[in-house]
Amino acid sequence: MKLIKSVKNIIVYGSTIALIGSGIGFHSEMRQPVDENATMTDYLIGAHRGDSSLAIENTKESIVLASENNEVDYIEVDVRMSLDGKLYLSHDDDVLTANGNQNISEMMSADIEASSFIYVKDEKVNYFDLIFDKDGREMLRRIRGLNGDSYSIISLSDAMKLFGDKKILLDLKFGDNVLRYVDSLKKFFKEKDTSNIVFQSDDPTSLLYFKSEMPDAFCSILVRDEESLKYIDYFDGIGIRKDVVDKEFVAEAINQNKLVLVWTIKSKQDLDKVTEELDDNCDDVVYITDYPDIISKALKKNR
Repeated sequence: MKLIKSVKNIIVYGSTIALIGSGIGFHSEMRQPVDENATMTDYLIGAHRGDSSLAIENTKESIVLASENNEVDYIEVDVRMSLDGKLYLSHDDDVLTANGNQNISEMMSADIEASSFIYVKDEKVNYFDLIFDKDGREMLRRIRGLNGDSYSIISLSDAMKLFGDKKILLDLKFGDNVLRYVDSLKKFFKEKDTSNIVFQSDDPTSLLYFKSEMPDAFCSILVRDEESLKYIDYFDGIGIRKDVVDKEFVAEAINQNKLVLVWTIKSKQDLDKVTEELDDNCDDVVYITDYPDIISKALKKNR
């Protein structure tokens, strides 16, 4: 089995190297996945894992709340694969059940759908900044409010019925079996319209392989450091961590008709720092946040 896995990894990485060398389709005709005139505000808001401060992230409830929020333009969710190849929403592979911790990648779909899970989140925020602001105190209340609650894990199939007219950000959690994961995605989206979907990942090699298998897919690379900004050359968009945002880089990306997302805005202090750095381009990016209502209000005030 180890030999088979090694051979599969060679295939994936070999395909990626070939794609980088040839530059197939990634440097030309970059396009927007959606009609820009359809936005509801002058700025763009992405609901991180659904409206995840009001309901448990990646659940039916969080998606519905985000889909009903007129301030939200994009809804972001995380996609993982079960042991039998079915796609589910969950940021982490390791999840807590009444019987202890389990891995989604090692669970059969029937077991996932029959199980109740317990939400546990170790949220790292600057509490000192929050307590001196009315909206900050509300954020703090929400952070504390969901821990320990039970929830169900929803399939991608069921989730796709809930987004309404929002644009969709699918964060691809490839796991250890990239080939099988991509094959499951191909089968799922076969003959489906993906023009309203952005496929994103922080794994450039696997995302390039996915792009080779689904060449019409609009793909965005997530970057956590300045060194990784170079990967934008191979993708249609880029998701930049808030502390890596650079005004000149963002301006050039926008000039190249790239989609630019900034993640994850956790407070108004985060927002102020990002918008100050972005300057004239502060209306040209998507702000990914757990608090779309509060951050939207702050953006209006800033404008």
